[in-house]
Amino acid sequence: MATISKPVIVNTLLDFYRRQITADNLGYRRRIYRLCQTLLEPYMPFATACDFGSGNGWFAQKFQQNGVANRVVAVDVHRQENCYIEPLLYSGRRLPFDDRSFELTYSIDVLHHCPDPVASLKEILRCTDQYLVIKDHTYQTFPGWLTLCFLDEIGNRPFGIKTPYKFQKGWQWFSCLEDAGFSLDHLIHPAYCHPKPMRWGTSRLQFIALWKRETG
Repeated sequence: MATISKPVIVNTLLDFYRRQITADNLGYRRRIYRLCQTLLEPYMPFATACDFGSGNGWFAQKFQQNGVANRVVAVDVHRQENCYIEPLLYSGRRLPFDDRSFELTYSIDVLHHCPDPVASLKEILRCTDQYLVIKDHTYQTFPGWLTLCFLDEIGNRPFGIKTPYKFQKGWQWFSCLEDAGFSLDHLIHPAYCHPKPMRWGTSRLQFIALWKRETG
């Protein structure tokens, strides 16, 4: 009887999840957008918004077309092909905006790609006048961290996006927001961003948070 080696099984599983994530890319974005819109509806529309780490600009276009914000500025360190909205490119250090330039800022699955997520978060907060939305990941255990690494690899490497695995453990980033004078308006966790059956193993690793400036 023929036996199947472990590498073959692993590669088969990797290929299965890679195909699932690739096929559901648009669905994943749409689910995240709907959750973000639910959080922001009581305060819409915003005069100005900044999409930090805009990628191909899908979210920036969606926020603008659907009236979440009258004007959305997309900013990133690299330009991707086939952009929906052209990004303003910057060095990855200081954002090229004055303090409190945008009524709304948001970062969707970006901070964990930054070399120093807290430093990047502080820059976003500097440019935020009122509201900030963060969609990212959190883990509590080593298996949770490994799961995020696995998902990040198969979801980003095919597009040439670096994956430094700078995931937040627990709510480590929240103290940075509180120190800057922001309070947590609403937290969605677990966040159901993936379809079944994937969501059963990934939802507790996903969150969306809306923060509001109180002081500063």
